[in-house]
Amino acid sequence: FQFKKDGISGIVIMNISSYIARLKDKNSIQIVLDLLPEWEEDIAFKKLKEKEENGYPYLDGTFPSSLARLLENKTQTKGKKTDEEKWKIIKEAKKFILHFVDFYSFSNSQVTIGGISLKEVNDYFASKQEKGLYFIGEMLDMDGLCGGYNLMWAWATAYLASIDE
Repeated sequence: FQFKKDGISGIVIMNISSYIARLKDKNSIQIVLDLLPEWEEDIAFKKLKEKEENGYPYLDGTFPSSLARLLENKTQTKGKKTDEEKWKIIKEAKKFILHFVDFYSFSNSQVTIGGISLKEVNDYFASKQEKGLYFIGEMLDMDGLCGGYNLMWAWATAYLASIDE
């Protein structure tokens, strides 16, 4: 999971984007993150408070500075924090909600959905409507999770198209 200047990215986001893209109502999509999954709220509060008592900034080092500033902005807590403000930050970090707005542009895509329906091709990826025309790889409406599946799909469909008699 990566926070970018203008959005979020990373393998997890690329994988769930495939599901989101197929939804009719994208306006209500929320991504809920636990930014401190290794600690319960009370432990997180204690650990961060101890860190601060030892002379370190409350959030810096636990989170990248840009994410620390984002947490401060979302909770409207700046500078020296009261215990109440610290709890507010912990609760926000344990249930950090992002609202879906839009995808990055096609030119920034690594994988996309859409293409020729698999119903339009035979087992060797030849068009059922036009003799001698084949559709392989990302030309087809097929996408896989991150991990090389889309590359394997491209190679497998190319191989099957090449052996069609």
